[in-house]
Amino acid sequence: MPEFRYKQVIVLRTDLKMSRGKLAAQAGHAAVSAAEEARKERPGWWRGWMEEGQCKIAVRTGSEEELLELEEEAKNLQLPSTLITD
Repeated sequence: MPEFRYKQVIVLRTDLKMSRGKLAAQAGHAAVSAAEEARKERPGWWRGWMEEGQCKIAVRTGSEEELLELEEEAKNLQLPSTLITD
């Protein structure tokens, strides 16, 4: 298994009780939006991620509060991030 230097992490909320289809659609929106954000903010990282095969990791959280904490941590680390809302 190759080791990836660049990874995209998609955090999905389990407390919203979305259907599998809705969850997949939201994850897709998040993946595309975050990639575009990375392309603008960190083009070198984006290129590396593209060249490595666009590794994605999906994780879950059980609350909006935890999701917002993770978003804040990403911003503090100057990582490209995006929040998808309906």
